[in-house]
Amino acid sequence: MNASSLLGLWSSIAFALALASRGAADDKPPAKQTEFRQDLKRSVAWVHGKQFLLGHLDAKGNFLPDPIMTRYVVGQPWGGSRWFDYLNLSRGPKETVYEFRSGLLVKGTLYPDGKFVPETRATIIKFSEYRFGPDSPRIFNLPGRFVERDAGKPK
Repeated sequence: MNASSLLGLWSSIAFALALASRGAADDKPPAKQTEFRQDLKRSVAWVHGKQFLLGHLDAKGNFLPDPIMTRYVVGQPWGGSRWFDYLNLSRGPKETVYEFRSGLLVKGTLYPDGKFVPETRATIIKFSEYRFGPDSPRIFNLPGRFVERDAGKPK
């Protein structure tokens, strides 16, 4: 084989490898597109120490207790007539989360007793800059949830 034949062979191999690697990347399913849907009627529990109150969130992320403020014990068997989500119950000894405040997010730590401690000099970001995903810190007091976007719906 002469030099020009070898160069042609190597060019063909490089081109084939480039196509193969591109095809492998294209074979991955596209990332799921999500969108935020506000839900101000969702029942939530606000933990304080070993007790909690039931209520809901307003659009700014504030907890609004039910008019009849009954304290319940965290972990007690629940015989109530409605389901609820624990808002500020950490998922472990401590959890890195965001706190929602009027369209802004403050990063901090959530503890098992329900206390949120903002990071010192934490960067505050706009809610619109948050990217929901499996590795993203959750927003513990989000007045709604992220849902999968309809395929035909524009961003």
